[in-house]
Amino acid sequence: MQAQSKTEWATELRTAITFDEVIFLLERQKDVDALRNIKLVAACDPEGAGNEFRESLRNADVVIISGSNQAGRDHAEQVAGALHGIAKCVRVLDLGKVWPACPQGGGISDWIEGGGTAKQLSAIVKQLPYWQPSVGEKRGRPLTAAELLSLELPQRETILAPWLPEKGLAMVYSPRGVGKTLLGLSSAYAIAVGAGFLGFKGPARARKVLYIDGEMPAQTMQERLAAIVGGFTKQPPADDYFRILISDLHEFGLPDLATLEGQAWINARVGDAEVLLIDNISTLFRSGKENEAEGWLPAQSWALGHRRAGRTMVFFHHAGKEAHSVEPLAVRMFSTP
Repeated sequence: MQAQSKTEWATELRTAITFDEVIFLLERQKDVDALRNIKLVAACDPEGAGNEFRESLRNADVVIISGSNQAGRDHAEQVAGALHGIAKCVRVLDLGKVWPACPQGGGISDWIEGGGTAKQLSAIVKQLPYWQPSVGEKRGRPLTAAELLSLELPQRETILAPWLPEKGLAMVYSPRGVGKTLLGLSSAYAIAVGAGFLGFKGPARARKVLYIDGEMPAQTMQERLAAIVGGFTKQPPADDYFRILISDLHEFGLPDLATLEGQAWINARVGDAEVLLIDNISTLFRSGKENEAEGWLPAQSWALGHRRAGRTMVFFHHAGKEAHSVEPLAVRMFSTP
């Protein structure tokens, strides 16, 4: 089969992303042709996902099929790293692990020639975990005291003193209607401009922020943000220092962040944000029981992943009925080390 032109590939790619189809990436054109022959969307990127190619895969569901040798696996890892945070989700299929008879240097075209089908490949893909960056050789095993003490780790800064540290996980917790969203928006904008407010000492520098709102009407958020912006003398260094996702502006709302699919959808829109504010748990983490420890596990795993990537996470949470009678106007802030 003749290789696609850039225009043909771009059209097929946009269609695949629109209909949430899996897009397969491979090193060899013969493997791309083999997948296209069984009606799957596939592309070849021998250069390791250059800038133009990465942008064309924004919000895509990507599966990278690695070669059966170490060079092929290394290439797949390189491409996965380049697409992480750009594609909606990235998975890597090591063909040698699912096809023990794979010949040295063989590829998916050989698997198809041996009787492999699109249905079988789809079943294999569904079992693949989402790709995550490696944390390094030392961090992949237990450290001795000497090794830990010898690590050159950057000093953590405080973003909003005294309650929000860099690479921290914080929760703002209160009854409904006492101003959590106003506090959240004000905090987010203060971080984006590098300023303090309400007695909180501001960060040493402006940081990029993504605010995720799952509840408020868009008009209310617009009015509140306009008032907040007018109250600051400083402005963000660039427009993208403050970005916001508002559920009310999406036809079907924002996804359920208690699911891997919902988390992947948000991850694809994080970009280079350093601080994420999630308002609030009950509207954005809709699976499970919000006030039981087990219900927090999906959020915790997702948040810890972002912290490992160097980000700070702030969650907003409604208190239960008991808190209304005990602390009617209290806003309690919890922060983890």
